[in-house]
Amino acid sequence: MKNELYGNAIEAHRNGKHERAIMLFNKILEGENIENESIVYYNLANVYADLGEYKIAISNYHKSINGDDKVASVWYNLGNAYLEINDYENAIKNLEKCVDLNSEYVKAWFNLGVIYVELNEYENAKLKFAECLKLDNKFHFAHYNLANHLKILERYEEALTHFLASLPDQGPLTHDWHILAGFSGAFCANKIREYSITHMLCERVLEYDPYLADAHLRLTEARIAQKQYDLILMDCHMPEMDG
Repeated sequence: MKNELYGNAIEAHRNGKHERAIMLFNKILEGENIENESIVYYNLANVYADLGEYKIAISNYHKSINGDDKVASVWYNLGNAYLEINDYENAIKNLEKCVDLNSEYVKAWFNLGVIYVELNEYENAKLKFAECLKLDNKFHFAHYNLANHLKILERYEEALTHFLASLPDQGPLTHDWHILAGFSGAFCANKIREYSITHMLCERVLEYDPYLADAHLRLTEARIAQKQYDLILMDCHMPEMDG
């Protein structure tokens, strides 16, 4: 491999000059006695993946693996390329190979969870997201995804824990999925009668947008349920009257 040519190809890709990068990587591959051919195919595949040409990317990732099958990132990117074309079976196979080579590949565990969600295999999804969070407990979006599927399984207390963990500890909510996490967390909190948590979550959501109807709905549900619960408690503690 000519180092200058390879460096120019990498720089072209980094600067978004995809056609030039493809031309330069192919020029390297046309040569004889290519050093680290698998790396060239890997980077060429990455360019095609960035262009959304996933089938061509897949072909080049396989060529890279034929030269060196011990690089976890190649299997990861190959799995993601299959995921992009909704070939879940091959996506799982390649992402599993990635984590076999590197069990601490956090994003691979996360993407496996995403695939199992798409397949409606919620227990498998939960397991993959849990593996992801063992490695990075601050992966907020993984908490959010795990919480959603615990909610589907009606495991509301566990779901609430992860909805709360998905949100920033303080400061404003900044993503659309933060708002969804707030709504869903409030729903779970109501289910397990943690009404103070419902109020806290809805207040945070309403700071983002004071006109969001779902947040007002959850607050209303919590207030009604709290009043009913207080009345039940009051009735339970009423003294018996003589006569």
